[in-house]
Amino acid sequence: MHKIDRLEEDIKYYLSNIISEKVKNPNVTGIITVTSVKVTKDLKYAKVYLSIFNARSKNKVIEEIRKSKGFIKRELSLVLKARNIPELIFEEDDSMEYGSYMNDVIKKLNISHEEKLED
Repeated sequence: MHKIDRLEEDIKYYLSNIISEKVKNPNVTGIITVTSVKVTKDLKYAKVYLSIFNARSKNKVIEEIRKSKGFIKRELSLVLKARNIPELIFEEDDSMEYGSYMNDVIKKLNISHEEKLED
């Protein structure tokens, strides 16, 4: 495993714990999962993808997490064994919703195809 891959996995693991256990913002609701982390080659930036379920407003949750970025980065620096902590960029990962949408489309296509075969 390469250095960047290992760093991405470590950041993903620690951020999952920090966001779920240490961020005490009442606007950060729902089930938040860190789905992936992509660190730039120069190790200066880390794009963090979050899946958010059962939240009142996903946009509000992302916004509040972005506002807590300083706190989250400080907490990460306490547990991550790295000389420099990358700048965190939080993005919503909507791949699960897109996958669910595509499954629905495929089911509808299969149903209409089966109806045509019956006629």
